[in-house]
Formats: sequence, structure tokens, C-alpha cells
Amino acid sequence: MYEIIDLEQGSQKWHQFRSNHIGGSDAPIIMGLSPWMKETQLWVIKMGFKEPQIMTDKMKRGQDLEPLVREWYENETRDKFTPVVLKSKIYPFMSASLDGLSNVNPIYIIEIK
Repeated sequence: MYEIIDLEQGSQKWHQFRSNHIGGSDAPIIMGLSPWMKETQLWVIKMGFKEPQIMTDKMKRGQDLEPLVREWYENETRDKFTPVVLKSKIYPFMSASLDGLSNVNPIYIIEIK
């Protein structure tokens, strides 16, 4: 029960969309399970009092390699995966930016780290 939001991941509009939604990356922080950020820090960012974390070299490398990993996985599975942004129809404040949603079976997703 989701809708696909037409946004390019990493774009200014995508960042703005994420700032107004609780996403998959926010869940461990909200649950107090993130070793990198506290719940109050996320709240400060979501409220617009502080800019989100600047991309590190490791984060940039992962982002740069993502298309290559997705292509490798597609070759292994003989399936095509498209990066998408989803918004819950049941809980409209919830969203997810997926590294890949299967074009064959939309219950299959990939997250590349």
C-alpha cells in the first residue's frame, strides 16, 4: 500500500521530501538503536534547526558504486531493479528511498550498502 513518488534520489526536491517524512534511515534512530545519531539530533534536523550530515568519502564511494552493484545483482537474478521513492498510503508521513524495486515482482527490493 504505497505510491511511487517521482523524485530523483539525491536531488534537492528529494532532500526536501525526506525532511518532511519519516524514512527507513530514520527508523533505527527513532528506536534508539543507531550508534551514529540520537533521537534528539534527528528531531533538530527534521525541524530544520540544523542541516543534515554532510556526505563522507565512504558514503560518496558507496553512492558511486551503487549502479555497478545493482547491475551485477540484476545479472545474477535476471531481474531489473529500479531506484524508487515510496510513500505509504496508510501512513502518509512514512516514506522509503529504495536502491531497487523489482520490475518483475514488486515485493522484491534491494538495499545496497
